[in-house]
Amino acid sequence: MRKLKVSGAVLLVLALVFAVAELVLRAGVPRNGTTPFRLSEIEGVASELRPGFRTLYKGHEIEINADGLRGPELSGPEEGVRRVALFGDSMTFGNGVALGDTLGVRLAEHLAAGGARAQVLNCGVPGYNADQVSRVVAERVGALAPDTVVYVFFANDVEPTPSWDAIDPTAEIDAFHDFPLRSAFLEWTKSHVKLLLQRLGVKTSRRTHEWSRHEYASGRETFLEALRRMDAACEEIGARFLVASYPFLALPGHDPFTPIYESAHADLRELGIELVDFGGAFSPGEDLTDHWVSAFDMHPDGETHGRVAELLAERLL
Repeated sequence: MRKLKVSGAVLLVLALVFAVAELVLRAGVPRNGTTPFRLSEIEGVASELRPGFRTLYKGHEIEINADGLRGPELSGPEEGVRRVALFGDSMTFGNGVALGDTLGVRLAEHLAAGGARAQVLNCGVPGYNADQVSRVVAERVGALAPDTVVYVFFANDVEPTPSWDAIDPTAEIDAFHDFPLRSAFLEWTKSHVKLLLQRLGVKTSRRTHEWSRHEYASGRETFLEALRRMDAACEEIGARFLVASYPFLALPGHDPFTPIYESAHADLRELGIELVDFGGAFSPGEDLTDHWVSAFDMHPDGETHGRVAELLAERLL
């Protein structure tokens, strides 16, 4: 009987610890409001941002201007002011960071510090792949009239465009949707146990280098066509076109996307398209998981956007 009482007390303590940990961690999960997305009017593009809309997204109030871009309303091109358009997915948009910490704003700051007046347009939309980005560039770059276009590439951009359904304009994005049993504690534990095992030399990702090589080979022609489409659209308006490659924020030696980056960079060089490898903003062997925006989100934090923006600004200057 005494053993049963002790066991019951231990279980009660564990339950209380779990409950407290769950409450503390849930408070740190970035919240969302009404969806900032709507179906895109461009053929082959899944969704786009809702023009003239404000909402809570990934823990921050975001403003989408009348042109459907994150940030304040645009002024027209000015004499002596460079206009740089950044296209890409959530890395460009700035998932999990305030507007002032996004790649676009940090780039404008570094260009100004280098003596160049510049207006940087954030044309990033979460979820886009290379094909969708290229279709948006081809459709809208003329109206935006940039003198420089930067496509911010991420390894999963070679994946095929997913199918999509109607988007309910009143829907709220569920921040706990992908958590095990909708638990912040279990999600936190899962990610940190995974990192611990990786530090001990254990491979924890189902994605292997062979898988990545196969994925790039399968999507290569679509990816190359997307690059050519963007390059042609920029050439038509006389804009400089370059690709900036954003690394996956992983532990040293544990990036499962390495073959995709190596192959994509080789193809860019073969096509003669200018490349800026953001990996150069980090020290060799640096633990890139230190740059996650939160314990629940592997997107880069504001400091990281600042570091890669400085590297990009050096190239643009």
